Amino acid sequence: MRWDWETPATEAEAEALQERIWDLHDKLSHAILALSACAGLPACRCRGAPNGHVVVKGQRPPKGGGHVDLAAAAAAMADARGLHAIRAALEDLEGHLHFLRDVQLQQRADQDAAIARVQQSRILLAARLAEHRGKGHGVIEEALGFVGDVRDKSQFVSPEDVYGTHSQSGEDEEDRRGHGSNMVVL
Repeated sequence: MRWDWETPATEAEAEALQERIWDLHDKLSHAILALSACAGLPACRCRGAPNGHVVVKGQRPPKGGGHVDLAAAAAAMADARGLHAIRAALEDLEGHLHFLRDVQLQQRADQDAAIARVQQSRILLAARLAEHRGKGHGVIEEALGFVGDVRDKSQFVSPEDVYGTHSQSGEDEEDRRGHGSNMVVL
């Protein structure tokens, strides 16, 4: 699977990416273990012999004074370290993809909240315009045409709840209207 890194992933694409990353991570881990075993030097189990030869724990050096091929073992370990660095970079990519998904989810939530606030403001404006309908102001009808008419206000949150204008002090509704949103002055 190849992903276009410039465009946001859908939920299914993000899940497929995660599975692909896990699969690659497992394959890299197996390759690192195979290189370590192939070199004949299990990780952290080799030690130097008094005569300068390398002795692998649990194995005896070959007869005739032979020794473990250090060049091959060093090359295998270098490859294993390289694969380990690749695996670490893959883990870093995975972390950044998680961060990207979190940001995308937060942006969606913020967008939904902003759309809800815009809708509530539109409803409030339409309700206030409806109160003045028929009073001979042409701009009222024009504004109602712009925001749309709200026929059934009972399905929506009241403007007072939306803007938090309930007062504990008992001031009356006419006083509060002057202190609310200044978006529309009628």
